Amino acid sequence: MVSVRKRWYNLRCPECRSIRGLKKQHGYRERWQCTQCGKIVGRNPESYTKWVIDYTDLAGKRHLETCPRNWSKREARQRAAELTNEPGHNPGILFETVVREWLSFCLSKVVGDRLRPQSYDDYRRKARHLLDRFGRAKIKDISRAQILDLLSGKLADGYAPRMVSEIRGRLWAIFEFAQSRDYVASNPMTGISQHLALVPASRIDKVLALSDQEREILLDAAVKDEEFYPLLFTLDRSGVRVGELSALRPEDVDLDKRDLRISKTRIARGDVQDKPKSRASERTVDMSHELCDMLARVLRERNDRRMREGWRDFAPELFLNRHGRPWLPSKIAARFKKIVKSANLPEHFTPHSMRHTFARRHLELGATAEWLSRQMGHKRIGITMDLYGRWAQISDKAAADRLDDGYAAKQRRLEWEA
Repeated sequence: MVSVRKRWYNLRCPECRSIRGLKKQHGYRERWQCTQCGKIVGRNPESYTKWVIDYTDLAGKRHLETCPRNWSKREARQRAAELTNEPGHNPGILFETVVREWLSFCLSKVVGDRLRPQSYDDYRRKARHLLDRFGRAKIKDISRAQILDLLSGKLADGYAPRMVSEIRGRLWAIFEFAQSRDYVASNPMTGISQHLALVPASRIDKVLALSDQEREILLDAAVKDEEFYPLLFTLDRSGVRVGELSALRPEDVDLDKRDLRISKTRIARGDVQDKPKSRASERTVDMSHELCDMLARVLRERNDRRMREGWRDFAPELFLNRHGRPWLPSKIAARFKKIVKSANLPEHFTPHSMRHTFARRHLELGATAEWLSRQMGHKRIGITMDLYGRWAQISDKAAADRLDDGYAAKQRRLEWEA
């Protein structure tokens, strides 16, 4: 609550000159009573007034801000309006207002190339879950109990733990933003994950990789689809993401060096982003001989088709559908689902499962973590091992035999001789 009122200064009794001030008589404009001698007097000529702004901060503490002596009532009201909109001076600010400011801040990061557009879209989707619950509530009144009720309710409604963990992360970021703007004194999200047993997504997700038998069944079922099979084979042999596959261009393929350059990605709504998911995702993938042969055939058929159809307005991407347009991630997922269904495989598999399968197979076949991390485009080796190291059935009997030094056989021989 912010109010503006006038306050007198340097009021003295003309009779006793008391510095204790004068008390204004109710109903009279220029009649005062001295607090020292009790006489009814007029104000002294040296007195003056200032406008005072009365407001309460987030902690509930009352403040009085005195305006300069020469300020008019209009200027004082303008200052009061500024205090109303200034961070920390509006304890009644709503949660939806803070979310709107936070999203505007995130959008500025997108414009400044510090946040991916798809991340911003994800933030907006997760914020809807929060606005439905806290939209019209004052942000300072949101308690830890209410937050726990929201997140536990999402789990009870059947939301995946990873989804609830991401909602918690967005709410944490909103409160951090609110704290930086002095809308709240502290972040009530601290320790919420421990109460709900929510952990990072890399620890709660089971890697949905295909077994060797399921992979062979899937590839056999996809061979009949001549239009889609090259895409699936590339996913199987390169481990690239679906968005990266969709954005590939012929100039990204170097058949002589057996290199596949990943420098772009296609986001969910179909736009091509000049940068992939992260800095580490901008990489060069090593290609096998069979993958080189497949991509050479794709390039050859692509050029023949363009020559045959008169060099029409073909898209610049490497993989094109029958209409000469690029394969969007949504179309790849739909065709993949159709093939999975025809092969009688579990329907929880997605095109991203081919990336998991690529990592699992290489780990089981003895690939080094450093090489695989670069192939996958991970920032750190720990990410690769946290995701796939626990699920890959790694076996190295030769490594186990390195500790054998003949001690057990020697002990048995000594026992026999005794």
